[in-house]
Amino acid sequence: MLAYRQRSKKEINDRLRQKGYQQEVIDSVLEFLKEYQLIDDYQFACSWVEHRMAIRPMGVKGIKYELKKHGIDNEITESVLSKIDSEDELALAKQLIQKKINNHSGFNKRKAAALLQRRGFSYDIISRILFQLDMS
Repeated sequence: MLAYRQRSKKEINDRLRQKGYQQEVIDSVLEFLKEYQLIDDYQFACSWVEHRMAIRPMGVKGIKYELKKHGIDNEITESVLSKIDSEDELALAKQLIQKKINNHSGFNKRKAAALLQRRGFSYDIISRILFQLDMS
């Protein structure tokens, strides 16, 4: 599991529970992995955000939802996401929309707004992008 990509503590806990291990064994394994720095929720969150920004652009709200789904606590999430300012998020949204405009004919403001909303961009970012778009 860890050879493929970094995992959160919750992911490993859930997988071991799914395989039928008792909680005492799971806790022991998690402690061992943490001791040898094979799992670190802060590091996981940082790399997750970096990956999302580079590969599949998402807004702060979308990333926050994904990190919560992976069991990252709010304190770590807020700490990691505080490094993203609104201008970075705006640039990502612009990049995403420009890519869609170049690849799809018939892409319009309604579709742009829906895409940005699905990707977790804030209303403020969406409205700024739509205002700047030069399409029908």
